[in-house]
Amino acid sequence: MIVDSSRNAAPVVLEFCDLQRRLVERFLDEVRPNDLERFSDIERTGKLSVGAQRWSYIRHGAGVSFEIPGMIVDAHVGVALFPDAVDGWRLLQYLESIGVTTLSFDGEHVATDDEKSLERLLERMEQAGILEAVYLEPSRRLFCPSKKT
Repeated sequence: MIVDSSRNAAPVVLEFCDLQRRLVERFLDEVRPNDLERFSDIERTGKLSVGAQRWSYIRHGAGVSFEIPGMIVDAHVGVALFPDAVDGWRLLQYLESIGVTTLSFDGEHVATDDEKSLERLLERMEQAGILEAVYLEPSRRLFCPSKKT
């Protein structure tokens, strides 16, 4: 049973970005793939330790997914360039895995089961200077923690 499923967006998103960065850095350091976009030259599954936790990873067509019981971090394509970047879909998956159903930011509440709403939330966090947009290609935008914070 989820007792508190609503959280303040800024710390949750920044915690996600930091966790993903630590996972990706450990993954790249331990696995050492040559194909830094899709990791096609490595085993499809494996394990790695980050802190005291032992994570499983699965390489898939659009990046790599890390998992422990009760938490999923599905890192995007381009993770080697932007290890701490997030988009609405990746955030949705993470929030679902940890049982967060609502995020609040600047007086607004956002249901976390809608990718487009989460994208708008990330855009508002960019406008507030918490995040900054980065681009893998002209049509593929991600958000990273602002270097100003």
